[in-house]
Amino acid sequence: FQGRVIQIGLDEIENCNRFMEPNPAENPLMVDLLWSDPKGKEGYGPSGRMSEGIYLFGPDVSSTFMKHNNLKMTIRSHEVKAQGYRYDHEGQYPVLTVFSAPNYVDKAGNKAAVAVMTNTGGTLQGPEFIQFSAQPHPDVPSGAYSAGGPLHPDTVAAR
Repeated sequence: FQGRVIQIGLDEIENCNRFMEPNPAENPLMVDLLWSDPKGKEGYGPSGRMSEGIYLFGPDVSSTFMKHNNLKMTIRSHEVKAQGYRYDHEGQYPVLTVFSAPNYVDKAGNKAAVAVMTNTGGTLQGPEFIQFSAQPHPDVPSGAYSAGGPLHPDTVAAR
């Protein structure tokens, strides 16, 4: 799998260079952390969803990762889910995806969610989910707040 190591420790993640433009050839671990997605089938392999270097991982891979790192759950984001969250891998070592952007890119029609974990006497309870629906956009043109846009602070200050 092009230099990828399936057994990753939390120390490797902690020491991974995060201050870079993600590139599968230079830092495949960072690309996996950002863009890899869970799949229902066992194994680890290329994704057809994006460009070369993006991978999918099965419940066996997530279970092995959590056992190796003494984790009980993995909570991730970046992937649209219709209800704002979804358990992609269930069982003793679940992978939970939480997505906090409702109606992603004004087209997806998805809800957003946050996961709330509660510490009760040193034991984490949950997660419980709070879901949100998209709100109507203000009557402001796309990009109005970006550099050079009519509502960007530099543009407004120059008036």
